[in-house]
Amino acid sequence: MTRARLALAAALLAVVATMPLPASAQMSSVLLTLRSAPVWNAPDRATAVVSVLAANAGTTAYTNLALDVTLRSAVGSRNAFDETFIEGRDAGRVLSTARELRAGTIPADGSLDLTVSLDLAAAGVDQNDSGIYPLRVELFSGESSLGVLRIPLVYLVRPPVEPLRLAWSVVLDAPIRFLPRGAFSGDDLAAELKPTGRLGEQIAALSAFASVPGNAVVDLIVSPLLLEQLDRMRRGYAVQMSDDPYDVRAVAAGKGGALLAERALESLALVAASRHVRLGSMPYAAPSLPSLAASGLPGDVNVQLDAGLDETERILGVRPDPSVVRPPGSAIDGATLALLANRGVGTLILDAGTVVLPEQPLGFAPPAEVSLDAGEDARIAGLAPDPAIAGTLATIGAGDDPVLAAHVVLGELAAIWQEAPGTERTLAVALTEVSTAVLPVGFYGPFVEGIGAAPWLRTRGAATIAGDLTGDGATATLAPQIGATFPSDYVQALRESRRRVRILATMLVADDGQTDRLRRLLLLAESAAFLGDADLTRGRGFIDQVDGDASSLLGSIRPLEGQQVTLTSSRSVVPIQLENIAPQPIRATVRIVSQHLTEPVQTDLTLDAGERRVLTFDVSLRSSGRFPLQVEIVAPGGEVVSTTSLFVRSTELNRQALAIVVGAALVLVALWFRRLARTRKAAG
Repeated sequence: MTRARLALAAALLAVVATMPLPASAQMSSVLLTLRSAPVWNAPDRATAVVSVLAANAGTTAYTNLALDVTLRSAVGSRNAFDETFIEGRDAGRVLSTARELRAGTIPADGSLDLTVSLDLAAAGVDQNDSGIYPLRVELFSGESSLGVLRIPLVYLVRPPVEPLRLAWSVVLDAPIRFLPRGAFSGDDLAAELKPTGRLGEQIAALSAFASVPGNAVVDLIVSPLLLEQLDRMRRGYAVQMSDDPYDVRAVAAGKGGALLAERALESLALVAASRHVRLGSMPYAAPSLPSLAASGLPGDVNVQLDAGLDETERILGVRPDPSVVRPPGSAIDGATLALLANRGVGTLILDAGTVVLPEQPLGFAPPAEVSLDAGEDARIAGLAPDPAIAGTLATIGAGDDPVLAAHVVLGELAAIWQEAPGTERTLAVALTEVSTAVLPVGFYGPFVEGIGAAPWLRTRGAATIAGDLTGDGATATLAPQIGATFPSDYVQALRESRRRVRILATMLVADDGQTDRLRRLLLLAESAAFLGDADLTRGRGFIDQVDGDASSLLGSIRPLEGQQVTLTSSRSVVPIQLENIAPQPIRATVRIVSQHLTEPVQTDLTLDAGERRVLTFDVSLRSSGRFPLQVEIVAPGGEVVSTTSLFVRSTELNRQALAIVVGAALVLVALWFRRLARTRKAAG
């Protein structure tokens, strides 16, 4: 996270802690929420129908109900808009007010639907100028207030001549939910895929947007890591139930979370292929790109991006635009800008606070596009979200009224358009993995629908808006980055595991995607999610899994234990029995090395799964007795993957020595007899 974003977050928390009750503040056990409201009204559609829900979480029923409905004059500035709809202050003169008695009861632990219908023309809205009108709805039980809603009503006197050009992007993302062995760590992702879950709602909203008529567009970035997890789930998966790796619960394909994942992927494939959607790209494992470069792994930036493109295309059937990239977490620095420029990236989708924006005249919203210096006269366009909209999104909590929150953000976009309604302007809004982490479920549907329906907005793709970037005035600088890096031993472990996988790839007769799976696990170990771990335990788990899988295959060809070899001549044949314990064919070179041989000998072989075979080697000995031979298993690339000592006994030189000893003994015997004969002759 950058310093600017930390400062923004701290400022927002300070504001939220001190601000008065928000527009949807509740003063009883009754929760008043907005069900629906018009995105906009006009002279020929002047009736505003607003539906609210009063839900009673208490044990007391409420009767004698009344609605106070007040319409106030249009807000004249963005500051006035924020005071009314963010801070919950009533301002401006009253145009109309009415108290409507309502029949019915809000039962204990029950709810009641209420509808307000208001003729805006009769209520006194301005028929000459467009505006945003605060509608205050307060529910009473007798004289006791149960809750208040302040709803922005956008009234357009005439169609906008120059709508606000909006580049808006949506990032669908999920953290790593599965463990190195493949089982999922829980049911969190399945819960998010339900219609009432975060991802379920996002996908449903985008599906509706992708099927509407018109020319509205959205930049969509689907995390490849999310897609891989959904792909694993739809084929059937296991859920880890405890610390015991074998304590798992199986979820069959077509059932439960597997069915939810299958439907989600089907919907996403249709969305990605829609003419309303511009599919951007994201690195495969959502790594921090600056952390990769700073950790001595700059080459992995391209590897991660290429893997992300391939994985998205494999699962969705649509290849993302490689020139439009979402840096995970909006983490970017000068070094990675240069790397991205070298691979042809032209547009980055960023978060508010990633770049330092120049002050705008009259406090107007800054333009959407900025130019970033990528070195050596190269530049990359960045889509910088409007800080005010980003701040509003940051103040919306998971427990807030989602429909009202969506209308407030849409109303603020209308307020920005009204700053200069006849001027061509651009604005960016980003619903990213960072900015939408706590948005309430129910926000996406009305917000996405409103974006497509709002006449004061003309949506355009990020690449299109960035292509219009001209002049030095749009140049911006990156905010300072505070980012963690991988320790050197972690990087070394990654490199060593990759070396093992490269060797293994040369030994497998039929790869069948095995080494690709191991490479992907190592890419997962680079995820930014692991940088927050004190000792990177979760990331090391993926590296250890690769090491274990690769090592078991690399050591699968081996000599049988207990072999005894006896050689009877200086030139002999050494028989060695080998076996392949792997479940697939393995190829390698078997080499015998020893200082007791005149030269090493070797042969190539391929062993099927479970096969045993005796290899024979013609050797020339330098010595006799008992000595070791080193049996090396060598990969096709020349790397020694294992070494086994095999002891042999040579009797050839022992026989020669025995012949010499016997010959010497015979000579000694002959000499003795000769001496004996001489002695007898002398005695005679």
